[in-house]
Amino acid sequence: MIVRLQKDAIKQERRRLLGDTVYVIFHDVLKMWQKEGKTTLSPVELFLSARAFSKMLMELPDVMEGIDDEMDDLEDEAGDGNDAMLIMMLASAILHAVGTHRIGFESKPVIMAVYTRWGDHPLFLPFMDEGAKKEQARWAEGRRTCLLTYELEEIERDGEGEEAVRQMIKILFTSGYSLSKDTIKEIILSINKYSIEHGHIFENAIHDLYKEFGNQNTVSIKDNNGIVAGGNIEAKLNITNEQASIIADRIAAGGNKNLIE
Repeated sequence: MIVRLQKDAIKQERRRLLGDTVYVIFHDVLKMWQKEGKTTLSPVELFLSARAFSKMLMELPDVMEGIDDEMDDLEDEAGDGNDAMLIMMLASAILHAVGTHRIGFESKPVIMAVYTRWGDHPLFLPFMDEGAKKEQARWAEGRRTCLLTYELEEIERDGEGEEAVRQMIKILFTSGYSLSKDTIKEIILSINKYSIEHGHIFENAIHDLYKEFGNQNTVSIKDNNGIVAGGNIEAKLNITNEQASIIADRIAAGGNKNLIE
């Protein structure tokens, strides 16, 4: 479970991880603690270990029944208490970012189980404080963390494809979330924007959403960049602000029931 890498491999992974928001938020303090001897692992090794740990937790049939044993095993493998603590705390940050939108997975109880185990650890509050400071600095610089974008990045990295996006949409737009029309609209536009910026990778899922809730009377095709008319899936999809408003209105009015049947 714990990732240990040679120096050259760490360098290569570090460059890739600079696009990962959770890694960026914590890598400065982790690097400092490594220099101070508070951890035997590099920020890259800690983060990759945390990603593997969080993914394993999300795949457990009953995570709350198994989490204590998994945390015990990780502590045994780490040997160093600080290493185990930092891996689990990073995993909790990853779960906060992606767990909300994973079907059949409740992230909050898992995160609280981690906090309960490590709440008295001397690095617990410094870890939380340093993460909050970095996040606030990123907000001030206009680089606000978007958890939806983080989830889409994870789906793309894991190669889960459009079915994972459909499942995420299904969860987000259920009545349990009680999202406002404006919030639903922003989510739709964010998914659309991410898909366009990454070569239209999720356009089939977006097309399905539009077919379910869009208004065919407002459909237009402009230079092959408008939302598809008549189901021409060969065209590149782009949901406009007006079209996103129509979809959001229908979902907020109760049309989301179709998504969860």
